[in-house]
Amino acid sequence: LCTSTLFSQDIELEKSIWGIQVGVNPLGIHNESRLAKDISLRSEIGFGFGFSGNSWAVMPQLMLEPRYYYNLNRRSKKSKQTRNNSGNYLSINLNYLSGNLSIKSEDVEVYPNISVIPMYGLRRNIGQNFNFEFAFGIGYGWTFKEYTGVDYITNENYTEKQVEKGISLGLRLAIGYVF
Repeated sequence: LCTSTLFSQDIELEKSIWGIQVGVNPLGIHNESRLAKDISLRSEIGFGFGFSGNSWAVMPQLMLEPRYYYNLNRRSKKSKQTRNNSGNYLSINLNYLSGNLSIKSEDVEVYPNISVIPMYGLRRNIGQNFNFEFAFGIGYGWTFKEYTGVDYITNENYTEKQVEKGISLGLRLAIGYVF
């Protein structure tokens, strides 16, 4: 007579992971903290890049991204890794790019920008501490422009503020290291 006992275990996200990522966008350091068994909050400070011809800009950015990992149990049942939150996710990327603190070529104007982008992404482990991450999405963004000038009739300086809004695309293609 043979008997066997199977133990079922729900897979949870890591409590907190710190790492760095380098890729198409971003270059930054991040923390991902578990809020529930399959929901986390990723916070990141880093740099965004912009290029056009001979013009370029490097812009500091802050990001918050709540993530819902929807396939951790399925990955575990198939004996695939879930360590360091390796799995597929849906998220909302909240991003702020600073225009004032940017490093740029002389012919470029950089303005502060905020975007809200629903994203689909995946993270896979490469060895023990490295990972690959790919995410994409489409959302909405706001750019806060400010122009200064001189009123030639009154000879006084003035400032004009404008908000441009529209479709914003999100892309993350990065290699990372988890501490």
